This record gives sequence, structure tokens and C-alpha cells, in this order.
Amino acid sequence: MRDGWVELDESDKRRTAQGTYGKHDIAALMTKQNGICFYCDRSIRRRYHVDHFIPLSRGGTHWPKNLRLACQPCNAAKRDLMPWEFTPQVKRYRIPNAINKELR
Repeated sequence: MRDGWVELDESDKRRTAQGTYGKHDIAALMTKQNGICFYCDRSIRRRYHVDHFIPLSRGGTHWPKNLRLACQPCNAAKRDLMPWEFTPQVKRYRIPNAINKELR
């Protein structure tokens, strides 16, 4: 507690974040992203992680407009970084222009 405020831990932030999404939202994202990781262009048709573009710990929501599909290495590396703070470490793939478009 700090100055009468209770700080939320990570599970509290996840549970109290606004918004919801479902299977149809994920399917729409898969189609929109053509089955590739949002960050590194690796195929994610078989396995993917749902990434919160603006992390929940930094004010993000569960609304579909804040979700991106990512490969496991990119999602694990991004953690709670803001999109402009994250650079994919996979050198053999190009960084898609979608990241720049999202930040405009």
C-alpha cells in the first residue's frame, strides 16, 4: 500500500482489465495477419500466442483491437514492453511495416 492506494499485482491487472475476446476474434486476427507472427513474420498457423499490444500491466485491455498473434519467442521476449520498446531478435526475418502503421 502506498499513500492509501493498494497496488495490483499482475494477476489482478489481468483479471480487472476491460474487454473480452473469443474464438471468432482470434480467427479474424489469424486471417488479418495471414497466419504469420505480427512481429517477425514467422508462420504461426500451428502454434501462436495471443499478445496484448499494449500490455495489461501498462494499461492495455482485452479488447480485440489490442490483441496481436505472435510466435512464442516474440511474445516471450516482448513481455510487458510497449510496442515501440520491443525489437524482435529474430534476425533472419524482416520486421513488418505493420508495427509502424499501428503506431501512427
